[in-house]
Amino acid sequence: MSEFKQQELFWSRMFDAEDRLVTLPSFKISKPEHDFLDKENEYIYRPLRSDISQRIMTMTNKSPMAIYLVLLVGIECLLYKYTGEDSIILGVPTIEEETDEDLRLNQVLLLKQKWNMESTFRSIFNEMKHTLGEALSNQHIPFDKMTGNLKLNYDSNHLPMINTIVSLNEIQPVHFKDTVVTDTLFQFDLENGTINVKLAYNKRVYDKAFMIQVIEHLNHIFSILLYQPELKISQLDILSDTERNSFLVEFNETVSEYPADKTVYQLFEAQSERTPDQWRKYRSHR
Repeated sequence: MSEFKQQELFWSRMFDAEDRLVTLPSFKISKPEHDFLDKENEYIYRPLRSDISQRIMTMTNKSPMAIYLVLLVGIECLLYKYTGEDSIILGVPTIEEETDEDLRLNQVLLLKQKWNMESTFRSIFNEMKHTLGEALSNQHIPFDKMTGNLKLNYDSNHLPMINTIVSLNEIQPVHFKDTVVTDTLFQFDLENGTINVKLAYNKRVYDKAFMIQVIEHLNHIFSILLYQPELKISQLDILSDTERNSFLVEFNETVSEYPADKTVYQLFEAQSERTPDQWRKYRSHR
């Protein structure tokens, strides 16, 4: 079998016909169809918490590739807790190589990660490490061959629409942004022992308060899972103590009644339906 056929077979096994890209849920009243980021988009630039940056640096021995894998798994956990999807597909820019840039067929790969009730940070990390390694070894085929089983949307310039992309500046070229469109981009960088995140988002789909909340939840996820890598993600409470108080006490709920098995979207959606006035007040103070 030729190398091209082998790579084509790898990607055909990666995706199923029923697979779909996963995105952060939107709490806006309406979401325009195929309305993705334009060149002038909104973003939030913040450092991760100092203790989290230090923990990741220690765990990975400051290896950029290992750091990226930890960050990638963190975003996967975030998407899983927000959506409850058992199959998460997101975009990963190709790793910078010492090869002629013109020889690269793709700037962004799509990776699929399966989830179940037993998944832990450690198990997902090990699976993602293997999947990413294989994907990079099989990236030298046209994008449409790579994503043949997926029903992707394209913009007017025939650029693929990939809902969520995760990158690290130190190992991935920033010009990948010219080859795709997206509505959430987690672009990390390293600076003097600190890990920063530039979260670019489609302002017609998300508001700034929600994106700030997303970063807070990412910090919270890391603050638990980096120290408890064997904890089942399904048992992880994504809400911080402060947020739970604000979310439950303000809405006359008790902590004991808090349904930890629900996704963030399900909780917020249900609360907004029960007490819309209080929900608007809560959102306005985020």
